[in-house]
Amino acid sequence: MRLRIVKVVFPLLGLIASSAVLAQAPSPAAPAAPAAPAPPPPWLINAQAGYVSSKGNTNATTANVKLDVVHQYDVWKHELSLQYVYGTQNGYTNAERLDAMWQSNYNFSGRLYVFGQLVFDDDQFNGFEYQGTASAGLGYSIFKTAATMLNVQLGAGYSRMRPMTLIDDANGNVVGHTLLPVQDETVATTTIDFTHQFNAATKLLETLYVQSGDLDTLLKNDLGLQVSMSKSLSLTAGYEIRLNTNPPVGTERKDTLITLNLTYTRK
Repeated sequence: MRLRIVKVVFPLLGLIASSAVLAQAPSPAAPAAPAAPAPPPPWLINAQAGYVSSKGNTNATTANVKLDVVHQYDVWKHELSLQYVYGTQNGYTNAERLDAMWQSNYNFSGRLYVFGQLVFDDDQFNGFEYQGTASAGLGYSIFKTAATMLNVQLGAGYSRMRPMTLIDDANGNVVGHTLLPVQDETVATTTIDFTHQFNAATKLLETLYVQSGDLDTLLKNDLGLQVSMSKSLSLTAGYEIRLNTNPPVGTERKDTLITLNLTYTRK
Protein backbone atom coordinates (compact mmCIF):
# COMPACT_ATOMS: atom_id res chain seq x y z
CA MET A 1 0.00 0.00 0.00
CA ARG A 2 2.78 2.46 0.92
CA LEU A 3 4.51 1.79 -2.43
CA ARG A 4 1.25 2.47 -4.26
CA ILE A 5 0.87 5.83 -2.52
CA VAL A 6 4.44 6.80 -3.43
CA LYS A 7 3.88 5.85 -7.07
CA VAL A 8 0.49 7.56 -7.41
CA VAL A 9 0.13 10.41 -4.94
CA PHE A 10 3.55 11.99 -4.88
CA PRO A 11 3.91 12.35 -8.67
CA LEU A 12 0.60 14.22 -8.51
CA LEU A 13 2.00 16.43 -5.77
CA GLY A 14 4.93 17.14 -8.05
CA LEU A 15 2.55 18.19 -10.83
CA ILE A 16 0.84 20.65 -8.47
CA ALA A 17 4.17 22.15 -7.48
CA SER A 18 5.25 22.37 -11.15
CA SER A 19 2.00 24.08 -12.12
CA ALA A 20 2.57 26.65 -9.39
CA VAL A 21 5.99 27.53 -10.88
CA LEU A 22 4.58 27.75 -14.40
CA ALA A 23 1.69 29.91 -13.19
CA GLN A 24 4.21 32.47 -11.93
CA ALA A 25 6.11 32.66 -15.26
CA PRO A 26 5.26 35.74 -17.37
CA SER A 27 3.09 35.31 -20.44
CA PRO A 28 3.52 37.96 -23.15
CA ALA A 29 0.07 37.41 -24.66
CA ALA A 30 -1.85 36.82 -21.44
CA PRO A 31 -5.31 38.47 -21.26
CA ALA A 32 -6.24 40.85 -18.48
CA ALA A 33 -6.40 39.01 -15.15
CA PRO A 34 -9.77 38.72 -13.39
CA ALA A 35 -10.43 40.87 -10.36
CA ALA A 36 -8.35 39.74 -7.40
CA PRO A 37 -10.17 38.78 -4.20
CA ALA A 38 -10.12 41.12 -1.24
CA PRO A 39 -7.65 40.19 1.53
CA PRO A 40 -9.30 37.61 3.82
CA PRO A 41 -10.29 38.73 7.32
CA PRO A 42 -8.06 37.43 10.15
CA TRP A 43 -11.08 35.67 11.69
CA LEU A 44 -14.13 34.15 10.00
CA ILE A 45 -16.90 32.40 11.97
CA ASN A 46 -19.74 30.62 10.22
CA ALA A 47 -22.48 28.92 12.30
CA GLN A 48 -25.49 27.01 10.94
CA ALA A 49 -28.48 25.41 12.66
CA GLY A 50 -31.62 23.63 11.47
CA TYR A 51 -34.50 21.84 13.24
CA VAL A 52 -37.55 19.88 12.07
CA SER A 53 -40.24 18.32 14.29
CA SER A 54 -43.37 16.42 13.26
CA LYS A 55 -46.21 15.06 15.46
CA GLY A 56 -49.14 12.81 14.63
CA ASN A 57 -49.02 9.47 12.84
CA THR A 58 -45.23 9.79 12.82
CA ASN A 59 -43.36 11.47 15.67
CA ALA A 60 -40.00 12.57 14.29
CA THR A 61 -37.37 15.11 15.20
CA THR A 62 -34.26 16.09 13.25
CA ALA A 63 -31.64 18.68 14.21
CA ASN A 64 -28.26 19.63 12.80
CA VAL A 65 -25.66 22.25 13.66
CA LYS A 66 -22.44 23.28 11.92
CA LEU A 67 -19.58 25.50 13.02
CA ASP A 68 -16.64 26.67 10.89
CA VAL A 69 -13.88 28.87 12.33
CA VAL A 70 -11.01 30.16 10.16
CA HIS A 71 -8.02 32.12 11.42
CA GLN A 72 -5.41 33.58 9.04
CA TYR A 73 -2.17 35.18 10.18
CA ASP A 74 0.72 36.05 7.88
CA VAL A 75 1.53 32.83 5.95
CA TRP A 76 -0.55 30.60 8.22
CA LYS A 77 -4.19 29.55 7.94
CA HIS A 78 -5.97 27.42 10.56
CA GLU A 79 -9.46 25.98 10.13
CA LEU A 80 -11.78 24.13 12.53
CA SER A 81 -14.99 22.50 11.27
CA LEU A 82 -17.62 20.74 13.43
CA GLN A 83 -20.97 19.19 12.51
CA TYR A 84 -23.55 17.34 14.62
CA VAL A 85 -26.67 15.59 13.30
CA TYR A 86 -29.36 14.02 15.49
CA GLY A 87 -32.69 12.41 14.60
CA THR A 88 -35.44 10.38 16.28
CA GLN A 89 -38.56 8.64 15.00
CA ASN A 90 -41.34 7.22 17.19
CA GLY A 91 -39.13 7.27 20.26
CA TYR A 92 -36.06 5.63 18.67
CA THR A 93 -32.88 7.42 17.73
CA ASN A 94 -32.28 6.86 14.01
CA ALA A 95 -29.46 9.33 13.32
CA GLU A 96 -26.52 10.53 15.42
CA ARG A 97 -23.30 11.76 13.87
CA LEU A 98 -20.41 13.98 14.93
CA ASP A 99 -17.82 15.13 12.40
CA ALA A 100 -14.71 17.15 13.20
CA MET A 101 -11.89 18.49 11.02
CA TRP A 102 -8.79 20.54 11.80
CA GLN A 103 -6.41 21.80 9.13
CA SER A 104 -3.37 24.07 9.18
CA ASN A 105 -1.86 25.54 5.99
CA TYR A 106 1.54 27.11 5.44
CA ASN A 107 1.46 29.27 2.30
CA PHE A 108 4.54 29.30 0.07
CA SER A 109 2.86 31.77 -2.30
CA GLY A 110 -0.56 33.17 -3.06
CA ARG A 111 -1.57 29.79 -4.53
CA LEU A 112 0.71 26.98 -3.31
CA TYR A 113 0.62 25.69 0.28
CA VAL A 114 1.47 22.67 2.40
CA PHE A 115 -1.12 21.36 4.84
CA GLY A 116 -1.61 19.05 7.82
CA GLN A 117 -5.11 17.69 8.45
CA LEU A 118 -6.98 15.72 11.11
CA VAL A 119 -10.41 14.23 10.27
CA PHE A 120 -12.67 12.40 12.75
CA ASP A 121 -16.12 10.90 12.10
CA ASP A 122 -18.32 9.33 14.80
CA ASP A 123 -21.54 7.91 13.29
CA GLN A 124 -23.66 5.50 15.33
CA PHE A 125 -25.57 4.20 12.28
CA ASN A 126 -23.08 3.77 9.41
CA GLY A 127 -21.37 0.64 10.75
CA PHE A 128 -18.26 2.36 12.13
CA GLU A 129 -18.00 3.48 15.74
CA TYR A 130 -15.40 5.97 14.50
CA GLN A 131 -13.12 6.74 11.56
CA GLY A 132 -10.09 8.95 12.15
CA THR A 133 -7.34 10.07 9.77
CA ALA A 134 -4.19 12.18 10.00
CA SER A 135 -2.69 13.31 6.69
CA ALA A 136 -0.39 15.89 5.10
CA GLY A 137 0.39 17.06 1.60
CA LEU A 138 0.28 19.93 -0.90
CA GLY A 139 -2.57 22.20 -1.96
CA TYR A 140 -2.94 24.57 -4.88
CA SER A 141 -5.47 27.31 -5.70
CA ILE A 142 -6.40 26.75 -9.34
CA PHE A 143 -8.87 29.66 -9.39
CA LYS A 144 -8.64 32.54 -6.95
CA THR A 145 -10.73 35.55 -7.96
CA ALA A 146 -13.28 37.80 -6.29
CA ALA A 147 -16.10 35.54 -7.56
CA THR A 148 -14.61 32.05 -7.83
CA MET A 149 -12.30 29.91 -5.71
CA LEU A 150 -11.13 26.37 -6.52
CA ASN A 151 -8.58 24.62 -4.29
CA VAL A 152 -7.22 21.10 -4.80
CA GLN A 153 -5.33 19.15 -2.12
CA LEU A 154 -3.46 15.85 -2.45
CA GLY A 155 -1.89 14.06 0.46
CA ALA A 156 -1.13 10.81 2.26
CA GLY A 157 -1.65 9.70 5.82
CA TYR A 158 -2.69 7.12 8.37
CA SER A 159 -6.25 6.01 9.15
CA ARG A 160 -7.77 4.10 12.08
CA MET A 161 -11.38 2.86 12.19
CA ARG A 162 -13.55 0.68 14.45
CA PRO A 163 -16.22 -1.29 12.57
CA MET A 164 -19.30 -2.51 14.40
CA THR A 165 -22.35 -4.71 13.74
CA LEU A 166 -25.70 -3.05 14.42
CA ILE A 167 -28.42 -4.95 16.32
CA ASP A 168 -32.02 -4.35 15.18
CA ASP A 169 -35.33 -5.20 16.85
CA ALA A 170 -38.30 -6.80 15.06
CA ASN A 171 -39.37 -3.39 13.68
CA GLY A 172 -35.96 -2.56 12.25
CA ASN A 173 -35.00 -0.07 14.97
CA VAL A 174 -31.35 -0.10 16.04
CA VAL A 175 -31.19 -1.12 19.71
CA GLY A 176 -27.50 -1.94 20.12
CA HIS A 177 -24.22 -2.84 18.44
CA THR A 178 -21.30 -5.24 18.62
CA LEU A 179 -17.81 -3.79 18.23
CA LEU A 180 -15.38 -5.41 15.80
CA PRO A 181 -11.53 -5.27 15.84
CA VAL A 182 -9.81 -1.95 15.11
CA GLN A 183 -8.44 -1.57 11.58
CA ASP A 184 -5.41 0.54 10.57
CA GLU A 185 -4.06 1.43 7.15
CA THR A 186 -2.14 4.04 5.16
CA VAL A 187 -4.34 6.10 2.85
CA ALA A 188 -4.23 8.65 0.05
CA THR A 189 -6.44 11.74 0.43
CA THR A 190 -7.92 14.26 -1.99
CA THR A 191 -9.89 17.40 -1.14
CA ILE A 192 -11.54 19.76 -3.62
CA ASP A 193 -13.06 23.05 -2.39
CA PHE A 194 -15.15 25.14 -4.76
CA THR A 195 -16.94 28.46 -4.14
CA HIS A 196 -18.71 30.69 -6.63
CA GLN A 197 -20.42 34.00 -5.87
CA PHE A 198 -23.25 34.43 -8.41
CA ASN A 199 -24.12 37.90 -7.09
CA ALA A 200 -24.02 39.90 -3.87
CA ALA A 201 -26.66 37.66 -2.26
CA THR A 202 -26.17 34.14 -3.70
CA LYS A 203 -23.23 31.79 -3.27
CA LEU A 204 -22.55 28.16 -4.23
CA LEU A 205 -20.26 26.06 -2.04
CA GLU A 206 -19.02 22.50 -2.56
CA THR A 207 -16.44 20.36 -0.77
CA LEU A 208 -15.41 16.89 -1.94
CA TYR A 209 -13.22 14.71 0.31
CA VAL A 210 -11.94 11.26 -0.74
CA GLN A 211 -9.87 8.96 1.45
CA SER A 212 -8.69 5.75 -0.21
CA GLY A 213 -6.96 2.70 1.22
CA ASP A 214 -6.86 -1.07 0.77
CA LEU A 215 -9.59 -1.73 3.37
CA ASP A 216 -12.08 1.02 2.50
CA THR A 217 -12.63 4.17 0.48
CA LEU A 218 -14.51 7.01 2.16
CA LEU A 219 -16.14 9.73 0.05
CA LYS A 220 -17.88 12.82 1.42
CA ASN A 221 -19.46 15.51 -0.74
CA ASP A 222 -21.14 18.59 0.76
CA LEU A 223 -23.03 20.89 -1.63
CA GLY A 224 -24.66 24.11 -0.40
CA LEU A 225 -26.51 27.11 -1.82
CA GLN A 226 -26.41 30.19 0.42
CA VAL A 227 -28.77 33.15 0.05
CA SER A 228 -28.10 36.24 2.17
CA MET A 229 -30.90 37.97 4.07
CA SER A 230 -28.69 40.56 5.77
CA LYS A 231 -25.02 41.29 6.36
CA SER A 232 -24.74 38.46 8.92
CA LEU A 233 -27.73 36.16 8.33
CA SER A 234 -28.50 33.86 5.41
CA LEU A 235 -30.37 30.69 4.49
CA THR A 236 -28.32 27.68 3.36
CA ALA A 237 -29.80 24.69 1.54
CA GLY A 238 -27.46 21.69 1.68
CA TYR A 239 -27.18 18.22 0.18
CA GLU A 240 -24.61 15.79 1.62
CA ILE A 241 -23.50 12.37 0.35
CA ARG A 242 -21.31 10.01 2.39
CA LEU A 243 -20.11 6.72 0.94
CA ASN A 244 -18.06 3.83 2.35
CA THR A 245 -17.12 1.28 -0.31
CA ASN A 246 -16.65 -1.56 2.21
CA PRO A 247 -18.98 -1.06 5.20
CA PRO A 248 -19.63 -3.80 7.78
CA VAL A 249 -22.28 -6.40 6.92
CA GLY A 250 -25.84 -5.17 7.41
CA THR A 251 -25.19 -1.46 6.78
CA GLU A 252 -25.72 0.66 3.67
CA ARG A 253 -22.82 1.97 1.62
CA LYS A 254 -24.36 5.43 1.10
CA ASP A 255 -25.97 8.02 3.40
CA THR A 256 -27.57 11.27 2.22
CA LEU A 257 -28.69 14.32 4.17
CA ILE A 258 -30.77 17.30 2.99
CA THR A 259 -30.72 20.39 5.21
CA LEU A 260 -32.16 23.90 5.32
CA ASN A 261 -30.28 25.96 7.88
CA LEU A 262 -30.18 29.48 9.22
CA THR A 263 -26.59 30.67 8.92
CA TYR A 264 -24.78 33.33 10.94
CA THR A 265 -21.50 34.75 9.64
CA ARG A 266 -19.09 36.98 11.54
CA LYS A 267 -15.90 38.46 10.13
